[in-house]
Amino acid sequence: MMPIRLRESGLALAALAMLSGSIYGQTIHPAPPKEYDVQVRFRIRAPQPGWFDRFDELMAYLKGIGFTRDPRPEDEPEDFDADVLTGSISSGNARKILVHSFVQSILLKPRGWKAPESPDARVKVDLSLATGLPSDRQRVFSEQALENLNKIGFREAVGYDHRGHTRLFGTINAGNLGKLLRDLRTEPAGWLVPMTPVNALPSPLRNAVPVRVVEVLPEPNDVAPPQEPPAAPTFPEGQGHLAKIAPDLRNLVAQEKDEQKQIRLEVLLADELRDGDRS
Repeated sequence: MMPIRLRESGLALAALAMLSGSIYGQTIHPAPPKEYDVQVRFRIRAPQPGWFDRFDELMAYLKGIGFTRDPRPEDEPEDFDADVLTGSISSGNARKILVHSFVQSILLKPRGWKAPESPDARVKVDLSLATGLPSDRQRVFSEQALENLNKIGFREAVGYDHRGHTRLFGTINAGNLGKLLRDLRTEPAGWLVPMTPVNALPSPLRNAVPVRVVEVLPEPNDVAPPQEPPAAPTFPEGQGHLAKIAPDLRNLVAQEKDEQKQIRLEVLLADELRDGDRS
């Protein structure tokens, strides 16, 4: 059976109930692109000059699996403080990058894809989480990662295959796409340090980099990009009951003192009424 992750809302359940066929049927995913533009975030713990030796080892491994680094000046020295490499790689070898122990996370984009000009535009992303935990702890790990993702604008999809709580799927605004490549445990960050120190985070989140792979999934050309859902309506004090009324009817309710108008209404009741019941 394919595990399905659902938001805890009646809307999600209702939407799935309307789908034809079994929700446990085969999921169809678009074929990956031939090549990815890739950003590789790495971490090398070594003082100079040992750092450069370890960096050469990393580059030799990446070259061996087909990674092509973006052009740069030949006489430009490597930056000891740098922790991101950019280049391209075939889709079949992209996740082999993670095999090297120095690699923390990768960001994959279809070759040539350009981010939306507006930083507020939504981008669909598929996130692969760190694995290796018992099933119950993996679920906790996923929920903790999602909580931090929500703080930087990630919005989880309503229903999808979470693959044993090793995957999160949804959208994020284009301006925060790069933050997904960073160590999520340090987000959101303050002026110089994370808002919450890593060693103060709950287990198992504090023990591992949560997001290992970020894959951008562009919408087809004939499909509008995903949009942020509108904010929930707010009501003056004492009028919270209006939340159960459809938005296009609220304006009419506001005019209920106008006795010259007659409005035809259709009311759906939760249960069958008994004679004399006026509750």
